[in-house]
Amino acid sequence: LEDPDETLKRKTLDLLFAMTNATNVVFVVDTLVTHLKLTTDVPFRTGLVERLTQLAERYAPDNNWYIRTMNAVFELGGDLVRPDVAHNLMRLIAEGSGEDEDVDVALRRYAATQYYELLAKPMLPDVLMQVVCWVLGEYGYLCTEAPLDAIAERLCDAVERQFTNASTRCWVVCALCKLVAQMGELPEQISEMAAKYMASSDVALAKYCVELQGLSQHMDLM
Repeated sequence: LEDPDETLKRKTLDLLFAMTNATNVVFVVDTLVTHLKLTTDVPFRTGLVERLTQLAERYAPDNNWYIRTMNAVFELGGDLVRPDVAHNLMRLIAEGSGEDEDVDVALRRYAATQYYELLAKPMLPDVLMQVVCWVLGEYGYLCTEAPLDAIAERLCDAVERQFTNASTRCWVVCALCKLVAQMGELPEQISEMAAKYMASSDVALAKYCVELQGLSQHMDLM
């Protein structure tokens, strides 16, 4: 994998992929993630991301490992990750095993805590940011590191980031809508953010901001 010959690197990657099984997957994936960090060759990075995704989905020793691994792939691979991979991860968190509710809740708690911590990073690829927002909007109340208002504050700060995909900001505001509904109040910082983006040319973003302000009025009447 470290050879400068691109053909040899691709053949080595294919061979390593074919040799991977449930016994050695952790070692192989750690090795591939290290190379994903170091290489700048786009075709090779694309191959690494695809192989890492397939190995993690096929041989994950447990769900927590799978979440951590996919977070690394999302963070390092960014737009090279297929959108359906993120959807599969969100579905796993939502559905769990379906066999033990306590185990499934523990998985969601772990995911919510992981994503709250990730949100502290100043830059996250859009695909990872969307997963972060969905998980925190749905399961932020399970986070062991922070209460809902702290999660909402961190999300509110994230609205101002630069995103590659304009829809990502909508994911952030949608998560805030869910958290505000759970908190039963609209913090001033979120209210100011909503007022700012209500006039956005992005129709979906403006709609979510109007909904945020509507939640505030509804709570005032209760």
